[in-house]
Amino acid sequence: MFEYITYIYVQQYNNNTLKSTVSILKAAEREALEDEHQSPKSGESSPVDDIPNTSLEWLQ
Repeated sequence: MFEYITYIYVQQYNNNTLKSTVSILKAAEREALEDEHQSPKSGESSPVDDIPNTSLEWLQ
């Protein structure tokens, strides 16, 4: 009987772990999609545009 209870406990633990992992992956996917849809519109600068290109600045 103890082995069966342990087996059920491990199955539940694995199931909950899998559900947690899936939830985390879904949340990350949602965030990535939101970031993708928030790309700058034409005329707007992106954060990357604000980074100075120092390798070219010293050439000038």
